[in-house]
Amino acid sequence: MTTPHRRCPSCNDLVPTKATRTIAGIELHCALCDLVLDLADSPDEFASETRSAQFQESLQRQRTQMQASPAASGLRPLIHLADDSRLIRRIVGDHLAKRFPAAELLISEHGAMALEQHITALLPGARRGVLILDLQMPQLNGIATAIACRAAERALERPAVPVIFFSGVRVTPELRNAMNASTPAAYLHKSEDDDPAHMLERLEEVMSIMIRRVYQEP
Repeated sequence: MTTPHRRCPSCNDLVPTKATRTIAGIELHCALCDLVLDLADSPDEFASETRSAQFQESLQRQRTQMQASPAASGLRPLIHLADDSRLIRRIVGDHLAKRFPAAELLISEHGAMALEQHITALLPGARRGVLILDLQMPQLNGIATAIACRAAERALERPAVPVIFFSGVRVTPELRNAMNASTPAAYLHKSEDDDPAHMLERLEEVMSIMIRRVYQEP
């Protein structure tokens, strides 16, 4: 039986998939970055980069929920982007601000700033959302920042905010270890030859997958 290939939104490669049986059923993983893929899309649809209507509806639900009224804590959903590239901060930050206007958007220029802002954001109470970290940043790189954020969350007794490592660097054993140490975590490859609009589209897909997994939403 041929292993189906899919266009993974995380690493942006047409890669073989691997299936894992869990208590909830079957999870389909990207064989390269191990992201749990959305089962609503068939292999052919992924290969042609055409999303199924079911996945589009799922993505729209996630976007609506991120724009919904504040959680029980009274705090808005949190989207935190940390990248030392001014261009990336502008392109991605502007896109997230337009797509998720009800969320609190934080922008950090380096890892130390991201850690400080993350702690400040969690002081009032638990937050739902995502933390998007560039891997290569000054003062604290993305891996060190994620691990420090997890330590801060434990100290504050807050649930872990999902991390998306955002980088031009391919998945490495070090990154896999970092993702395991800072779970829940995913990865997004910002390829230089990828169209910015497509990269932003993939970012939303990975955000949707992470939110659905972490917050147990349909």
